[in-house]
Amino acid sequence: MTYYLLLFILFLAIELSYFYIARKYNIVDKPNERSSHTGSPIRGGGILFWFSCICYAIIHNPQGIYFAVALTLLCVVSFFDDLMSVKKRIRILFHFLAIGVLFFDLRIYSCIPVWAIPLALIVAVGILNAFNFMDGINGMTGLYNLLLLLFLQYINLQLVSFTNPEFIWFAVIPCAIFLFFNYRKQAVCFLGDTGSMAIAIWIIYILLKLMIVTKSLVWILFLSVYGVDTVGTVIYRLYLRKSIFEAHRMFFFQILSNELRIPQRVVSILYAVVNLAVCILITQAYFRSSKAAWVTGGIAVLVLTGIFGLRFCPAIGRRLRTNKFIDG
Repeated sequence: MTYYLLLFILFLAIELSYFYIARKYNIVDKPNERSSHTGSPIRGGGILFWFSCICYAIIHNPQGIYFAVALTLLCVVSFFDDLMSVKKRIRILFHFLAIGVLFFDLRIYSCIPVWAIPLALIVAVGILNAFNFMDGINGMTGLYNLLLLLFLQYINLQLVSFTNPEFIWFAVIPCAIFLFFNYRKQAVCFLGDTGSMAIAIWIIYILLKLMIVTKSLVWILFLSVYGVDTVGTVIYRLYLRKSIFEAHRMFFFQILSNELRIPQRVVSILYAVVNLAVCILITQAYFRSSKAAWVTGGIAVLVLTGIFGLRFCPAIGRRLRTNKFIDG
């Protein structure tokens, strides 16, 4: 317990030091007509995950350099993107490089057919960007990922051992610290691209380890809530012939908080709790049979699709058109 308390104090000091530097050099997120927040919260608060990753590599796994390299690649390009606009092609290149290093570390290339490698890379990069998209309202990313990490740790400690528990704890601690500053009516900071990508690749790595040990892909359904909202929104944007890369407020969580005026922290709790419930149901089903887990996950995805499809109901549609978010 003392060890984790010292880590918490160390990481908290690092985060506060970054806040001082960010305020000094004006690294803040200035809201515009597409933003879901007011004020000027600090951008890039998620850089703490990079420090945590380096500390883990030094203390617990000096040989596990590849994960640190992958996360560093993402953090470097994302931090510059937080400071200035980095070209999409450069960002995507770094994303594929980072996932490529991750796959090499986990020997994914020898586990799947050659034809499946490009598909796996594309899916992983898509998940990275989904996490980035969802860092849009107070508490969303912190709560969602904290509950997901804690449940994965429960699986790791109680059901099937698939990774060093310290690896998960080193993600939990910075997530809790970030949440303290973010889960507020007026957030002190946001993860920025830096933190969103860092926590995304951390969770991808953990899920891949679980998939390898259990020899099952069903665990990707642990990302159902983010996945359904992201994929549905992308399809809708394409249907409207709008760029999927331009800023907008058409994610379901944004509609709930901005157009329906549900408090952001309430929306964040809903997303985190619903995803945790999906994870629990899938896990319970999996330890009965793998087929049952897939059926349970499939039903969960269909239900979520139906719920998120409410964005198309006439009342919400009129509100969106009135606020000109459909045409934005």
